This record gives sequence, structure tokens and C-alpha cells, in this order.
Amino acid sequence: LSNAYMTLSILNLAEYYDKIIYNEKKRNDIVKFYVSCAKYQLNYYLNNFRNELGLFVNKITLDYNKIKIIILHLVHLIRLLNFQLRHT
Repeated sequence: LSNAYMTLSILNLAEYYDKIIYNEKKRNDIVKFYVSCAKYQLNYYLNNFRNELGLFVNKITLDYNKIKIIILHLVHLIRLLNFQLRHT
């Protein structure tokens, strides 16, 4: 349940920034970043928190390669967002 709240909070941040940032390019970059983070989280939940029947369960499959790939994607998104924000 806490995972769902974390994803919901990220989507709420995207909605919040969409309303308060008036620079269209900066707003779109920030919103795209937060939505991408939520997408990665939901994809991780889909692949690691389901049993054989497809039902969500409270288990964690620690596949460090998957976690490493997700972290690398998020780091790349953060760096890209920071670069775009500095150069707008």
C-alpha cells in the first residue's frame, strides 16, 4: 500500500508543477520527468509484486540487475531534467 501512495505522490507532484510553472518548456520537462518516474515504479510493481495468478501480493523479488537498470534510468532522467532546466 505504501508503494501505491509513493506513486500517487509522484503523480500529484506532476499535477502540482503543471499548475504552478508558467514557462511551458520547463513545465513540460518537469511533468514528463515525474510521470516517467511513476511509470518506472508501476512497471517495477507489475513485474515484482504479482504472484502466478497475476494478483498483487506483498512480496519482493530482489533481482539486483532489474533494480540497477531502473536506478540507472532514473539517474539519467534526473540528469537530463537538470540539464534542461539549467539551459532554459
